[in-house]
Amino acid sequence: MKPITIASYLKFFLILSLFIASCKSTPPSLATTLSFSLVEQIKLDSKKETIEQILGKPTQILPVASLIGEIAWLYAETKRNLIRATLVFNIKSEKLISKTWEIYDGYLEQNIDALLKKFPNAKFKRQNAKWINPHIAPDEAYYEDHNLGLSIEIRRLRNEARSITWTMPGAPIDKREVVCEKFQKKSGLVSCKNKIN
Repeated sequence: MKPITIASYLKFFLILSLFIASCKSTPPSLATTLSFSLVEQIKLDSKKETIEQILGKPTQILPVASLIGEIAWLYAETKRNLIRATLVFNIKSEKLISKTWEIYDGYLEQNIDALLKKFPNAKFKRQNAKWINPHIAPDEAYYEDHNLGLSIEIRRLRNEARSITWTMPGAPIDKREVVCEKFQKKSGLVSCKNKIN
């Protein structure tokens, strides 16, 4: 069985947030304009306080991730009310362990060729999403460099980028699958391996 990708794992928590009524919400108070370059510059292993000084308070906090020792901060773009950034912290250390930038229609980062050129040192390997539903072929594919901890999710049919995820370099994907299975048992969800669009 092929391990799930980091981007899929984080996407799962983003989608799950829509169904959780007990999430703690705080009004958005971005310290500055949310942008790809700003999120890209935030260093992994940064403390929560440092990130709050840069981005302000998160739009939403997902305590559900605490089931596996992690908590997610979501930042929404106020103009279009879309989640743009998801930052995941280790609860004990309060340090950033991954960050995801969501890409929507009309944004410059959608252009895959231009986006890949932003990472000249990356040695990306492309892999298509696993076919799970026998009636619908998956549209997702991923450009990944595990040594850099970088994953770009794309839409194959439209040839557009969908999200970019940074994790600690060399973070094992296999560990994420074990975590996924533990979360599935505790939460009673059917499966967290199935990609939710």
